[in-house]
Amino acid sequence: MAGENDPVGMALSGIGAGATAGASVITASLIVFRLMLGAADDGLSQDLQFAVITVGLFGGVIAAFLTTFTLMRTVTDLWRRAALAATTVFAAAFLAALATPVDMIAGVPGLSVYLAVLGAATWYSAAKAKVAAAE
Repeated sequence: MAGENDPVGMALSGIGAGATAGASVITASLIVFRLMLGAADDGLSQDLQFAVITVGLFGGVIAAFLTTFTLMRTVTDLWRRAALAATTVFAAAFLAALATPVDMIAGVPGLSVYLAVLGAATWYSAAKAKVAAAE
């Protein structure tokens, strides 16, 4: 099958890369939030807390969508690319929700390890998507 791409492999790898990229951004914002809470003597204002979490969530959604949409650029149907990228946002939210028990059990060090695992998964999935697109 030289010269042909693997659309299923590209889609699955693109979804995996997008989901882990989005979850990475959300987890990184949670780490920043937890570090800011620990460093503040008198506590953070609710506006600042809201801003940190909101920027992290929207950044994660955008990262998930754009990562998948970009990795699937060889798919010519724009609606199919957008639908798969939008679906990826839900997978990113699920992976980001897994950070909650990690935070409860291990705190910021556990979140840092989880972030490293998500980053490695993003890199691996993106590499697989690029290979599937080039075949």
